[in-house]
Amino acid sequence: DAIDAAPAGGAVAVCAGTYAEAVQIERDLTITGLGTVVVDGSGLGPTVQVTGANLVPLAGLALTGGVGLESGDDKRRGGGVYAPPGASLTLDGCDVFGNTADWGGGVYAESLDLRATTIRDNVAEAGGGVFIVAAGSGTADVDSACEANTGASGGGGLYLDGGASWSGGYLRRNESAYGGGASLAAGASHAVDPELEGEL
Repeated sequence: DAIDAAPAGGAVAVCAGTYAEAVQIERDLTITGLGTVVVDGSGLGPTVQVTGANLVPLAGLALTGGVGLESGDDKRRGGGVYAPPGASLTLDGCDVFGNTADWGGGVYAESLDLRATTIRDNVAEAGGGVFIVAAGSGTADVDSACEANTGASGGGGLYLDGGASWSGGYLRRNESAYGGGASLAAGASHAVDPELEGEL
């Protein structure tokens, strides 16, 4: 398909529609939805899985129906989007919803930038919305939100692993036994615009 055929550093435009598939990105690509584009992972794995890329901007996509990537420690990571350490992920105008994992129901990443993006109604053991790996970082603009996500044991909206950091965005109506809005491991840090309704 177009993603497999695109060269490294290229761009792919996706026509409006619903696509029932789990997408793998193996090289640096910009992927943009034209109109309403829904990608449904259909329980086949992460809705979008980054494997060999360093820079991956995704724009105008609705990502749903994914389950986390299986790993050797029996923890599924990144239901909506899985981006391994070393990859820089940008979500611009995206809606990530209805995904599940053990870590990072919506997104699992080391480097994440949210722009006008909503991470909602995802479920995980830790980081219902977003899980940022150790020493990683995440940023979000004032038009982005993590909302109505569930983290069973920690971080309904966000889970920041040791030394990770997060700034900006909007946290609301997330649920967890520990840290409904955000759960921070040792050395992690979090800052939310004080004018935004948050929950920590």
